[in-house]
Amino acid sequence: MPLTAQALLEAVDRQEGRDLAFGRGKRGGYSGWSRSKARLDVAIAKARSADAGSEIIVPDEVLAIADYHKRERAIYEAHRPWMIPAWDLHDLRRTFSTLMHEHGLADPHIIEECLNHIDNPAKRKVAGVYNKALYRQQKRAAFIAWERFLVEHGVIPAPPDALGDQTEPTAINDRRSTAA
Repeated sequence: MPLTAQALLEAVDRQEGRDLAFGRGKRGGYSGWSRSKARLDVAIAKARSADAGSEIIVPDEVLAIADYHKRERAIYEAHRPWMIPAWDLHDLRRTFSTLMHEHGLADPHIIEECLNHIDNPAKRKVAGVYNKALYRQQKRAAFIAWERFLVEHGVIPAPPDALGDQTEPTAINDRRSTAA
């Protein structure tokens, strides 16, 4: 796993008894996408205004709103001028796929696996009957390549350990890590 992803997972406040890193409750995947997207929009707006040497000031009367949802909405609206217009979370997946393909960071079927696309041509129809591969080693290598790409282009800071220190996965190491 890339070091940045490891650090992120270690920082997540995990719910006891839950197998998945994100979300609440004992079962099911993540919910709360709309609220998370709104919080991400606010964080991006704050960063964009700071980069421009400006500060977003949320009026005290907004912060004093008792109803949680109304207060969150008002805070969101106060940040709207600095938000990126008309984008959604799928833009991140589309960007990942496009740049991975464009820069040859992984084979196309591995990129589809990384995106968890069930309709991957390598597993379509008859091929899917025979091909039960999970591609763990190849996906790990793809995500490490993606992390390096993001660091090299200044999108994210380098993780505390140098990226070059990460060993590329091997089939033996991959089997050992999944057997434990």
